[in-house]
Amino acid sequence: MKPKPVRALPRYTDTAPIHDIQMERNILFCIITSGGDNIMARVPFLRAGMFYDARHELIFAACQRLYDRAAPIDIVTVSRELAAHKHLESVGGDGYLSGISNELGHWAHWEEYAKQILNDFTLRRLRGLACELAAAPEENKDSQELVNQTIEKLLSIQGHITGGEILTSRALALEVMDDLDKMSSNPNKPRNYITTAFSALNDLIAGFEPGKLYLIAARTGCGKTDLMLNLVLDIAKSHPVGIISAEMKGKALVRRMVSNLGNLNRLDVRRGILNPGDMDEIIRVVSLLADHNIYIYDFGRPTALDIRAKAMTLVGMKKIKVLFIDHLHRLKFHTHYKAMHDNVREVVAELADTARALNIPIIVNAQLIREFAKENRRPVREQLREGGEDDADDIILLWRPGAYQHPQKDTLEMIVGKSRDGATGVVYCQYDLTTGRIGQCDGNHPPEGHPPQDQPQQHPKPASQPVEENPF
Repeated sequence: MKPKPVRALPRYTDTAPIHDIQMERNILFCIITSGGDNIMARVPFLRAGMFYDARHELIFAACQRLYDRAAPIDIVTVSRELAAHKHLESVGGDGYLSGISNELGHWAHWEEYAKQILNDFTLRRLRGLACELAAAPEENKDSQELVNQTIEKLLSIQGHITGGEILTSRALALEVMDDLDKMSSNPNKPRNYITTAFSALNDLIAGFEPGKLYLIAARTGCGKTDLMLNLVLDIAKSHPVGIISAEMKGKALVRRMVSNLGNLNRLDVRRGILNPGDMDEIIRVVSLLADHNIYIYDFGRPTALDIRAKAMTLVGMKKIKVLFIDHLHRLKFHTHYKAMHDNVREVVAELADTARALNIPIIVNAQLIREFAKENRRPVREQLREGGEDDADDIILLWRPGAYQHPQKDTLEMIVGKSRDGATGVVYCQYDLTTGRIGQCDGNHPPEGHPPQDQPQQHPKPASQPVEENPF
């Protein structure tokens, strides 16, 4: 019987390239219409060469150059950048750019668009590698050399998938030196940190740093929300601020802001017991609040994914520079079959990832355990309810001696219990509970009669109750 001839391997060709033009237009739409800064910072894995359409490759490269120069990114600046490199006509002129800016995509989905472009680019590279392997027998390549080359190319493809960038200590050291040189030569130039009205707190943590997660933890009634509003009102003078409130309605928060700024008794404001002078002050305060860029989401029990979506909206559309969340233990967890401390730690880790991805500081209020509430001892970070302290960059604990005596005025201690890049210490403040105002004590010295700092001590966990044996 005559043997069958061996069929030659097919020569694979890229006859149907893997791409999605609409996805490429959508991500360009997101970059151009949202200002670009935040999205470009969060998609470092995207490269101009990943775009299938040559026009989109040139447009993205122009956006990348603008971002590298810290220049604004919009349809006008992108058009000028393309024209400066004589690429405007190659992409179809201003008409094509206008078409991209009028796309139907939504910038809140930029991450999905970017991942799809990366996925298509990866599949095209894998298909190209498969074509090379299929053609290798016909070109009589050495098998060992082919294996080594294939492994090297696969590792290169894997590098694009996992994202990130391998940096050398030399490159990073030169970058740090350049930053320090710019700061020392321009001492009056605003820093990247967002400072607070509490100078002693700024000395300890240098302000709120973009990309970091901060926890402000206290027992119930110690003043977490009032401290948050004091920080918000001060920061909003110079930066847009976002608030995600899972505990109080937005109107209630603004009512507290009015009492704070107007130095009015908040209970009288809530009841509407006001004299004509108070109303004049409220009118002044409301006009002042109208000039503050404060954006509030109030909805019950959001998940970490909800917060990420809302944060992306606030960063993309409102250009917020800092986000406050009130509070951690009012959030809804993804799963109910895990232990509570596992859920809390998972949410804190996701919030830390959100802060890093959006490159903004996120400040979250959190509860402490009530085990030592009756003793009213100064808290330590290990008392965070259900944990979460490991993933937070900085932890600020609140304590005041009259927390359970309901005085009209009290001393509030901000205890920096953890600072990843700063120092730990105590900030002493005067707290007016009738108006919600909090201000730092002169010289950061506690007032006369304030309880002295006790020695650090370990708070023992409550002993477990003995289990009665079943006599049967």
